[in-house]
Amino acid sequence: MNRKLLRNALIVFAIALAARWAADVVLQPHLGTYVMDSYDVMGRNILDGHGFSYLAGKSTPTVTRAPFYPLWWAAELEVFGRHFLLLRMGEGFVDALTAALVVFMAAALCRLPRRRGPPGADEAPAADTSEAADGGGTSGDGRATLLLATLAGAIYAIQPFSIYYAAKMGTETWFTFWLVAFVWAFVAWVLAPGYGRGAVMGMVLGVLLLNKSTAIGLLLVLAVIGLFWVRPHLKVASLSLVLCVVLAGLIVTPWLVRDYRVAGDHFVPIQTLTWWNFWADFDFSASGYTNTVASHYGPGGGHPYSLTAPADVLQEARLQHQALQWMTAHPAAMLKKMGKNLIEFWYLVEGVRRSQVTAAAMVVELLLTIAGGWIAWRRGKRRLVVLATVVILYFDVVYTPIKSVFHYSLVIVPFLCVLQAFVLAWAWMRFAHGRDEGRDART
Repeated sequence: MNRKLLRNALIVFAIALAARWAADVVLQPHLGTYVMDSYDVMGRNILDGHGFSYLAGKSTPTVTRAPFYPLWWAAELEVFGRHFLLLRMGEGFVDALTAALVVFMAAALCRLPRRRGPPGADEAPAADTSEAADGGGTSGDGRATLLLATLAGAIYAIQPFSIYYAAKMGTETWFTFWLVAFVWAFVAWVLAPGYGRGAVMGMVLGVLLLNKSTAIGLLLVLAVIGLFWVRPHLKVASLSLVLCVVLAGLIVTPWLVRDYRVAGDHFVPIQTLTWWNFWADFDFSASGYTNTVASHYGPGGGHPYSLTAPADVLQEARLQHQALQWMTAHPAAMLKKMGKNLIEFWYLVEGVRRSQVTAAAMVVELLLTIAGGWIAWRRGKRRLVVLATVVILYFDVVYTPIKSVFHYSLVIVPFLCVLQAFVLAWAWMRFAHGRDEGRDART
């Protein structure tokens, strides 16, 4: 591993950790004992011997949530007790690790070749730094790659929305960590397809799915892109992808078996609270949103957290039937709903009274990302732009049909940061170039 890259990743980690721990101290009086959703109940039930249950003090198995975060929360409670400042610091530590991972992922992305062929086949000579001076760099320019990777991690380290939500605590912190690790593993596999890298990708994917099952489609999309990019090594690439899927399957299978058993012999893809339960607060009409939750649950139904696993699965089936009927009958209203959710997806902050502030932050994020993507594309980093855009749009598309919530978009922040790094690198190179010209003029 490149020592300079490792050094800079450690510096980024230290900055990210300091920022998050400082935010924890500042926000603790305001957030108090708040925990997103009811993970606190699940964590305490696990520690009290009631198993994986959402009903406080009762051993009633649930399938509403994926297992990773509740188990993490239980482990934190066991170590830190009810000291919420320490619990938040634990969450901040994880997110600071993500900032360091962004450095390594961005460096790998910068090494993607420009066209078909083995990495390095189309690189410019080492002495050619003309593109680096413009902020894009070339595949062979280690300094440009180091600068871009470090800037990407640094942007994430001080990204206010990620800092805020790490303090609030929730599945997005760990999900973002594993998503960045998975994309990094995927890029490493593209650079050198092999069984070892396929195995690593599969293991990371398995843990990622135990956070949220919505990531499964991303593997299918990336597999198609990856196989197209590594066509000269199609056989080993295909077999290593099969190994990836097998290992991911082995990791999630014990949980699937558990869900099948407690749900009354019904197959549950990691969790039920993913798609159809969100439709319970939609009025299934063409006129608007009336939040008529109770009328859609039906006999024996209710809020999914309060149901037994078999009742939850049956309710999901009813809601799926209702939602599909509504989509078919009111396609125009469905598009209106998706448009509303698209806007909410990009609202990366919660609790701001003036919506103009949130909208301005969203616009700045997107403009910087678009500008960075344009610079990267002009500098030949087209595969980097394609891959980052695919990940961003994937989660946008996945969450747009359902009741989108702004903190869902946190998982794509690292990829926004990678593209935004090209803007800062361009600005820095312009500044450095101008400074050097001024020094030369004086001498």
